[in-house]
Amino acid sequence: MKKIICLLTALLSAATVSAQINQLEFIRFQYFKPSVHAKLWTFGDGAGLKKYAQVAAPVTYSMALGSRFGVDVITSPFVSVIEQTDKENVYYYNLSDTFVRGSLMLGNNLALLTVGVGVPTGETSLETKELAMAGLAANRPLNNPVASFGSGSSISVGLAVAQEVNSWVVGLGAGYTKRNKYEADFNNSIFKIKPGNELNLTVGVEREFDISNGKGKVLADLIYTNYTEDDLNGQPFEAGDKILARGQIRLPLGILNPIILSATQRWRLDNTATNSALISNGNELDLRATIFLPAGKTFSLKSVVKAQIYSNTLNDAEGATIYGFGGGFVLNLARHFSFDPTFIYLKGTLNTGPDTEIDITGLEATGGFAFRF
Repeated sequence: MKKIICLLTALLSAATVSAQINQLEFIRFQYFKPSVHAKLWTFGDGAGLKKYAQVAAPVTYSMALGSRFGVDVITSPFVSVIEQTDKENVYYYNLSDTFVRGSLMLGNNLALLTVGVGVPTGETSLETKELAMAGLAANRPLNNPVASFGSGSSISVGLAVAQEVNSWVVGLGAGYTKRNKYEADFNNSIFKIKPGNELNLTVGVEREFDISNGKGKVLADLIYTNYTEDDLNGQPFEAGDKILARGQIRLPLGILNPIILSATQRWRLDNTATNSALISNGNELDLRATIFLPAGKTFSLKSVVKAQIYSNTLNDAEGATIYGFGGGFVLNLARHFSFDPTFIYLKGTLNTGPDTEIDITGLEATGGFAFRF
């Protein structure tokens, strides 16, 4: 039954939660997690800037109301800094949008219903010098902690069902997000924005299996996202549909327990717009290996190796190849407290146009305290 609950929450996290929100879980207890996610990018010659840094402090609070209903709340204060080549540094700090979600377990833990609300606590009024910062924050390959400074309100609903079939757990999920219109002030120019809505369909599988050193696990899911038409000051724009496939395998191997190998592939169809520069989307491939080395009952070391490959858009820009490696540890002092920092060094190239690219170097740090009570 625990496997079914895990798959249900994974399906609806994929189907209804914004990319800005970390995966939330169905909670049967109170849970509070303050965390930090920081990135520092250094750019090579030709970029027009030296460094871009962003430090976010996501805060998650979950509360159980009985054995079948739970509420999750997550938001993230953040600060961004640009060190420019020939201009003064630019600083920006604010709060991201806030997401609130209620989850209701139906039947004998075989279906999960969620309803979520996006609260527009982020900023939609930016000065000229802050627009470049917002563009860097949203750059796909840089994959920054907070990619959008703020948008309008939204409401989402999702339903997932799961069932054990022989040794597999198979699940289906569907989610719909309605995004409301809002106004943005970019350097004293008012833009009226009506974002498109989203429909997500998800299928997922999970299976545990025995190997010589213990139990392994394989997980996989496939997500299809359809976007309806956006409107910017009366100009229509429709984002291309997205298909995401991801898989993960967890294996104990001698003293290494577990080894986690994961891969995520995202395909994006062409956009529909009057501006041809906005037509094409790039695809993305993320590969990651995480290895844990237990050093006692409460402490484990971990090492990480990763690769990110992004294809170009129509302008032969925004493609990238980035490699990273690093490590950290997991500390579980008690059932109600844990700490899990990770540090990663990143190196690669970022395409800026036809046959042009710049070198980029990154440092990433993540970690958080988890309190259960």
